[in-house]
Amino acid sequence: MTLLEEEIIRHSSDQNTLITIGVFDGVHLGHQHLINELKKQAKERNLQSCLITFKDHPSKVLGQDDIKLILSLEERNLALSQMGLDQIIMLSFTPEISTVSATDFVGYLLDHLHMKGIVVGSDFALGRNRAGDATALRRLSHIMDFSVSVVSPVVIENQIVSSTAIRRALLSGNVSKARLMLGRNYHLRGTVQNGANRGTKLGFPTANLTLPGYLALPADGVYAAKAFLGEKEYNAVANIGSCPTFGQEEHRLEVHLLDFAGDIKGQVLKVEFVEFLRPEICFADAEALKTQISADISKARDILR
Repeated sequence: MTLLEEEIIRHSSDQNTLITIGVFDGVHLGHQHLINELKKQAKERNLQSCLITFKDHPSKVLGQDDIKLILSLEERNLALSQMGLDQIIMLSFTPEISTVSATDFVGYLLDHLHMKGIVVGSDFALGRNRAGDATALRRLSHIMDFSVSVVSPVVIENQIVSSTAIRRALLSGNVSKARLMLGRNYHLRGTVQNGANRGTKLGFPTANLTLPGYLALPADGVYAAKAFLGEKEYNAVANIGSCPTFGQEEHRLEVHLLDFAGDIKGQVLKVEFVEFLRPEICFADAEALKTQISADISKARDILR
C-alpha cells in the first residue's frame, strides 16, 4: 500500500464526495472561483464538497523549481478553511507520490472517499508525469464511473489569474496587479525586530521585520501600505531592501506607521502592500533621504486617503 493510499484512507467516510485537487497557493480569485463552483455542484448533487491539497509544493519537493510561496502553509490553510467546504484533506507530497499513476490516484479517491465527480481547472494534471490532465480524466470517467467538470479560468485585464502570474507581478513591484488577481492586498506578516534606530534618528521610526526566504516578495522599493497591529489599522510606508544609503546588507522590511508613536518590538505586524511608490535608491546623505521620506509619506497619504 502506498503512502498516498494510507493517507487517503485516514480521511475515509461513508459520505459521497465531489472533489477538487490542487496546491491552491495564494487562494486567489481563480482558486476561489473553482472552489465556489465545487460547492455549487456538490449542493446540487447532494454531495460533500471535498478539497484535497498538499503540505508542500510539488515543484519544491521534486527539486524542479525554487518556487516562492504566496502564502505560508498556515495562512493558506486558514484561507481555505474560510471557504465553507465540507472537507479539506491535506496530503504529504513525496517523490514516491509523484510516481503514482493517474488511474491509481483516481482509484483511491473512488474506493476510499466515495468520489462521484471531480472539479478541476483547465490546466489541471495529476499522477505520474502529470498524465492525468482533463482529457485523460474524461477518458477514465467513462471507465470508472465518475463525472469530470472543467472550470474556465478567471481572466482579469486579458491575464489569466494564476499563482505564477501573481508571483511575476510581485517580482516587478506591481502590487496593484497582484491585488486584482488575489482579490485582496498582498501581505507579509512578522514579528517586529530590533533595528539600528536610523529611522528614529531621522524622525521616522520604523518597525523592522525579517523577510522569510520561502515567500514570494514584492520587488525592492518603497510602497504605500496598510499596517495592522491586532485589529488596529494604520496607514504606512513600507520599504523592502537593504538600505543602501547606510551600507546595510541584510534584506529586510521596514515599516513606518503614520500618526503612531509607541514601542511595538516583539509584536506581530501584518503589512498589506497597496501601491508601489519608487525603487530603493542610494542617497548622498541622511538629509537627502529624510527629504525623500517626507515626500514618500505625502504621496502615500494621498493614495491611502
